Amino acid sequence: MAIVIPEATGNSGKLIVNSDRIVLREGAQIGAGTFCPGNSGELAVQATEIEASGTSLDGLLPSSFFTSVLFGARGQGGKITIYTQNLTLKDGGKLESELLAREEVEM
Repeated sequence: MAIVIPEATGNSGKLIVNSDRIVLREGAQIGAGTFCPGNSGELAVQATEIEASGTSLDGLLPSSFFTSVLFGARGQGGKITIYTQNLTLKDGGKLESELLAREEVEM
């Protein structure tokens, strides 16, 4: 993960993942985000096969590839780029770019 933690400032970095096969299960996540003023980073994933399936044991976290502007942060969400021949999202697995702000936001 490339995350800007609370009390920090600045932008999250670009995260690049290259592999033959990538499998996320049981709430595993690869992503970029920010909890602070600053932009979420970009995520680029390249693999012949990519799978995200299931959630964490408590059901709260999906297995996912993400970019996020999280609670209390201000900034722009990052771009997600996926290069693959076979993408499987099942049983709650996700690709997501989200804005979770506490204040009103113009979109």
